[in-house]
Amino acid sequence: MLALLVSSVVSIDGKPPAATAQAAEILHRAADTARADRTPAPRGDQFILTTTKGFAPVAGQNEPATTLTRSWKSVDGTHDSLI
Repeated sequence: MLALLVSSVVSIDGKPPAATAQAAEILHRAADTARADRTPAPRGDQFILTTTKGFAPVAGQNEPATTLTRSWKSVDGTHDSLI
């Protein structure tokens, strides 16, 4: 299963955005999709791979610095993890 949530709020006239219902609809659809996913649950002797990509501004540069972190975590906690 893959979960991704991207959010952005822009206020043009200083008033709070009126997108609350739209955000709720997106979250409801994500929940419906997650419920319909038939991916089997991991066993205790398996590992979960998580990949995270981050961006940070760098003084004097137009492009942000990018970091990529991968971590392997033991499902049942009995094995060492790797980050």
